[in-house]
Amino acid sequence: MIRSRSSRESLRCASWLIYATRATGDAARRARSLIINIKTDRVDAKRERPVVELVVSAALLRLDGASRAVFEGDPCLVPVPRSGLTKAHTVWPARRIAEELVRQGLGGDVVPVISRAVAVAKSAGNPDCRVRAGQGPESR
Repeated sequence: MIRSRSSRESLRCASWLIYATRATGDAARRARSLIINIKTDRVDAKRERPVVELVVSAALLRLDGASRAVFEGDPCLVPVPRSGLTKAHTVWPARRIAEELVRQGLGGDVVPVISRAVAVAKSAGNPDCRVRAGQGPESR
């Protein structure tokens, strides 16, 4: 038997690129547009580069020391699945972002070890459907 050196104490979790889904200002509209472009894996026509690459590059320029420290030691990045079941040949936005983070030097690998067993209601724009901590483990 091989024992892992990992423990719950050594696991670090972070969320990145959180945005307000119900805000209405110009900045919120631009953020929603970027998120949609990431979720659909669009390429920026002017720069001929994926929007996710441009967004991650811009975000990395703004990372402070404490935020960058989360990525020290080439951590494995674990993307969270979307609300629906993963289908072949569809975009998994969290995985795409994690892959881009690794490509740009933050993280050692993307490890998609979490899968969705059953679809859950989308929580965007509907706080009553949002899964809270301790709820919904049967969906993962």
